[in-house]
Amino acid sequence: MGFDEHRIRLEKQKGGKVGFDLVFIDTHATKETKKRLRDGEITIQDLDELEFVTERSKDSHTLFQKELEKDYGPKNYENPDRDDEAVWKRMHLDSGRRLFGVGSSDSSFVLNGRYPSFYGCSSYGDARQSQEVQSVRLELDKERAARENLQNRLEQLEKNREEEREQARVEKEKERVEREKLQKQMDDILKRIG
Repeated sequence: MGFDEHRIRLEKQKGGKVGFDLVFIDTHATKETKKRLRDGEITIQDLDELEFVTERSKDSHTLFQKELEKDYGPKNYENPDRDDEAVWKRMHLDSGRRLFGVGSSDSSFVLNGRYPSFYGCSSYGDARQSQEVQSVRLELDKERAARENLQNRLEQLEKNREEEREQARVEKEKERVEREKLQKQMDDILKRIG
C-alpha cells in the first residue's frame, strides 16, 4: 500500500484530515507503537515513547516535530497554516532522489492532504494511471503536431520543387522559341545571300 493510500485510509478512520506525522507513524512506526497509539497509551507528541522500524525514521520524525514546533509553536498541530510539506522538504529533499518518507507518491497529497488536480478517480492508483494516460496523450499530441509540421514542410518543398520545374520548363520553352526565331532569321539571311 502506498503512502497516499495510507493517508486516505487514515482520513476515513479519523473522519477528517490527518497530519503527515500520523501518516509517517502509520508507515514507519513499529506495530507495538501503533497499538499503543490506538489504545491511547501514548500520543504522537510523546517522542521518547515512539519506536520506529529504522533509526533514520525515528530521527526524521523527531526532527520534523522539532521543526514544526520551531516554525508553528508548541501547539503546531492546531495551526491551520501549518505546512508539513514545506518543513519535510526542507529537511529531506535531496536533488535527484525521492523524498524520504513519501516514496513515489504525490508529496503534496501525502504531506498536506492536498488532492492533486486529477482527484476524483476511484483510487489514487487509478489517478496515477489517469495522469500517465494524460501524459502519453500529450506526448502523442506533440508527436502528431510534429508529424503534421513535417508533412506541411514536405508538401511545401514539393510545391516549391514543382514550381521550379514549371519555371524551368517555361524557360526551356522560351529558349526553344528564341532558337527557332534565330534559326528562321539565319535561314532568311542565307536565302537572300545565296
